[in-house]
Amino acid sequence: MRLRSTLALAVLLAVLCAAYWGMQQLGARRETTAQQAKRLFPFEAGAVRSLTIHPVNGVPVTAERDAGGPWRITAPNPTIRPLQPLWDRVAEKLAAMNNERTVAGSPGEFKQYGLDVPQLSVELRADGVADPLKLFVGDIEPTQRCRYAVMGKGPLFLLSTEAFFELNRTLDALRHSFVVDDRDANINEVQFAWIWTADMPSDRPVPESPPEVGEESTLIRVVRDNPQSPWRMIAPIAAPANQEAVDAFVKEVQFSTGRNFVDNPENLSDYGLKPARARISVVDDRSRKGQTILLGRLEDKGDNTGLYVRCAGQDAVFQIDGQLWTLLPKTPLQWRERRLLTRRVSDISRIAFTGKDDTFTLAKDDKGEWKLELPALQDVNQFAVSGYLALFKELAGESFVVGQPAEFGLDKPETTIELRYDDGSTAQIKSTPSAKEPGLYYVTQDTGAVMTLKGVSADALLARSDGFRSRELLRFNKADATRMELQFENRGLVVEKRDGQWVVTAPAAVQLSNQSDAEGILSAICPLMATRVESDTTPQDLEKYGLVKPVFSIYVTVRAAVTGEEKRHGQLRVGGVAPDNSQERFALMDGKAGVFRVKQEVVQNIREALRGIQDTGDAPGDK
Repeated sequence: MRLRSTLALAVLLAVLCAAYWGMQQLGARRETTAQQAKRLFPFEAGAVRSLTIHPVNGVPVTAERDAGGPWRITAPNPTIRPLQPLWDRVAEKLAAMNNERTVAGSPGEFKQYGLDVPQLSVELRADGVADPLKLFVGDIEPTQRCRYAVMGKGPLFLLSTEAFFELNRTLDALRHSFVVDDRDANINEVQFAWIWTADMPSDRPVPESPPEVGEESTLIRVVRDNPQSPWRMIAPIAAPANQEAVDAFVKEVQFSTGRNFVDNPENLSDYGLKPARARISVVDDRSRKGQTILLGRLEDKGDNTGLYVRCAGQDAVFQIDGQLWTLLPKTPLQWRERRLLTRRVSDISRIAFTGKDDTFTLAKDDKGEWKLELPALQDVNQFAVSGYLALFKELAGESFVVGQPAEFGLDKPETTIELRYDDGSTAQIKSTPSAKEPGLYYVTQDTGAVMTLKGVSADALLARSDGFRSRELLRFNKADATRMELQFENRGLVVEKRDGQWVVTAPAAVQLSNQSDAEGILSAICPLMATRVESDTTPQDLEKYGLVKPVFSIYVTVRAAVTGEEKRHGQLRVGGVAPDNSQERFALMDGKAGVFRVKQEVVQNIREALRGIQDTGDAPGDK
């Protein structure tokens, strides 16, 4: 009985599940059938060939397309570019629109529903439909969720407000309002030229033989192979281009959006476009076709400055943000790269500097870190190297000069910087002071072009190898310190950490009054940075630095908490006061070549810490 009961229940469960699934499927089919029955049109969006959209307070806009092709606006002006994604969306939403409910017994007079002057009229043509279909939308109904609508001479029905929103588009919304045809494509070529006008701006240079009004002045052309390649100037000369300036200009052109469109303007002179002030032509990597933008008058309205422009081939004038005007090159060579280094610093593997007073070589190791090969130093200040490279990267000349390097004394330069790149290529940057003008230097760009350099820029180029030396004299983990052997003036002390507490172990009968005094000694010397390198090597005569009998010296022993390994740091010696700066003293650190300067406050802090060390007068075993 139990087996039969179980089987019966299983069969019943299967029947119930099948019945439930069947009901769900039937409900879904009924829902689909009901939705299809409510659809206004029997075709899909791809079948729509023509659309005319006429908002109540706007001009009618008509666009057409062939099967599988793009939209093209035919009225009010065939030169208007359509915003393709929005026209596609309108067609999709229109094809899927529903009759939410037919209004029963609707009268023939639709004035009371706002259909005598419709809020929106739409006319469409579609494949498989012989005559054009006309949709009229009137007032919103009392529930605020639908609007009254009618198809041709058909019955009155309700159209959802969402559907009305999708269709109620003005010309400004339906047009392509961007300056370029495809703002997602990469621009790889730019041409720019000022157009000569009778009222040229005062900041434009006047050539010896100005062109006729309406003619272009010198053409500027920059190109790049792809978005990862650098910009190159092709005209008026062949030279590296200023990457940041060109990038900023291209970005502004690519993403500029038009506003205040004027179709079929009566007089282009009203907008400074007859003749235009300037011409911009760009080529992108998709269409590979040139697009030309003509620039007109700048209308300054404070925070809302607008620049009138016209795209070639379009009978419309519009405004874009006036920021583009500030990025235009005022001179033919403004976009030329003026930095001495035209390639990326990351491409350099070696820098060899030869100067009047110093020579050094910086080389990049396998890990990408810079080291001093000449003079060979282990303690290189990586921050100083990075700072020099950053400064070197941004160093720019004042202006280019015409002539051979030898004419400016660069055949026998005062300074030569030889660069080697990762690909094996080399370049040189040479500099020498002007024989006629004090403070002026002539310098070669890494391309070989001759430039002038002045003031701090010229001084920055004259680096010294000692500037790359690490000025860190002493650093350790203070928590691992276990012993200090120090001498201050005429007093010697040995301080050790026992059971976590600092105690004076020599001389006898001396003790710490406070643990913070020992910590104060450690803080005064760790980390200890030199303010400058006094001498690259350790001289034999240390007497003049006060380092034979230093005012302070110390050894510090540390024990690593994990391994237990001990290391003794020192001896650190701090000697006499620098004769030219009373706030600095000379210092010497065993294991580091040279004599350094440290701040006077090191000695002051040590003196303050030692005030807490007291003589007790009692030594172990006295009693």
